[in-house]
Amino acid sequence: MTTFARMPGSRLQNYLWFQRDPLGFLLATRGFGEVVSLYNSRKRPSFVVHDPDVIQQILVTKEKSFVKGRSSAILGRTVGTGVLTSEGQTHEKQKRVMSAAFTKPNLELYATDVARYAADTVAAWKNGEARSLSHDLMLLTLRIICKTMLGVELHEEAERVGIAVEECIQYSADRIYSPVPIPLALPLKSNRTFKASRAVLRRFAQENQSNRAPLLSPLLANAFPEADIRHEIITILIAGHETTANLLGWVFYSLAKNPEAGEKLRQEIRDVVGDGELRYEHVAQLPYAQAVMQETLRLYPPAWAILRENVEPVELSGHRVDGRGTYIISPYAIHRNPAVFSDPERFDPSRFLEREQEIPRFAYLPFGAGARACIGSQYAIMESVLILATLWRTGRLRLAVPNFQAIPEPSISLRIQGGLQMVWEQE
Repeated sequence: MTTFARMPGSRLQNYLWFQRDPLGFLLATRGFGEVVSLYNSRKRPSFVVHDPDVIQQILVTKEKSFVKGRSSAILGRTVGTGVLTSEGQTHEKQKRVMSAAFTKPNLELYATDVARYAADTVAAWKNGEARSLSHDLMLLTLRIICKTMLGVELHEEAERVGIAVEECIQYSADRIYSPVPIPLALPLKSNRTFKASRAVLRRFAQENQSNRAPLLSPLLANAFPEADIRHEIITILIAGHETTANLLGWVFYSLAKNPEAGEKLRQEIRDVVGDGELRYEHVAQLPYAQAVMQETLRLYPPAWAILRENVEPVELSGHRVDGRGTYIISPYAIHRNPAVFSDPERFDPSRFLEREQEIPRFAYLPFGAGARACIGSQYAIMESVLILATLWRTGRLRLAVPNFQAIPEPSISLRIQGGLQMVWEQE
């Protein structure tokens, strides 16, 4: 039977620890048990879950007993009732209809745009130039998601839309983990900034809601109301580029710290692609590049925490929870379990070439699992591998500050604190 344990310390002490260092706190809970109770209340218990069997129950076998809860309500202030925040039958319908945008034929079409936009980005860089790589990747992935999903070519408005997305993401992150609800009606600077940024995204959605594009055409064909279509446009802006940009930032940081992996990757790309045009089929032909992505997703999963609340009494591995519990499933912590991943802090892409089949299904969750697993996971891998291959076959990125140590910052997704400065070296 799975062990349910109690976290030492008072509720206040643990809350302050979590606020000060969320990732360190979640890692520390693993030392106390497979499922750790943070607040021993019958009405509102809370748990950190490390056990793969309990994770499977929450996300898959008993998923109808759970909702995303408060996190969805706060994100809903930005995205409305899009596929990221909806529940039940509404979510099932949205996901089913939107899945049409992520079929293999569509991914093949998107790959051409991804390679073109990535090549244009590199062409604008000067040899030896220091770049704010975090900023460059945000703009690149924003332009790609707008072109592929919405049929929109972003130019000078990319900065404005990108800033609005960032402001809305920061607002949501601050509110989700706040100890008390902060009403949007309060005359606070953060509320005013959020409302202005949300207005930018709403205008953008309204201007493009009738486009015949891969994401929008299925919604229009299924007679989705205009408000729902706008919600999905904003959802794809929020969820569809920032996570990929952050992932790629961690990829380039990890390669700079592990030059032998970078050389192995460069050789694979040159052997497979040469000087030819990058295409969708190259993704499957670049196993080491995919392993680099998977290992980066292990160490720095964009979705560093998955939140759930049970809406009815539920039994988990023999333990009954009657109150409305909150459950934190942290891929960041789960992916560092030494019983599953030897030397877990080491960057080692070969884990996913030689030993991938040994990893338990619910011990590696880069895109979640179950009905709420990321709808665009294959899109994200395709995009990331093609961007990586485009950059890495023509040059390399080194850290602008040689001994720079990136600090993970847990926002809505896991990013590098303060951004990433790198120098482009063209070959």
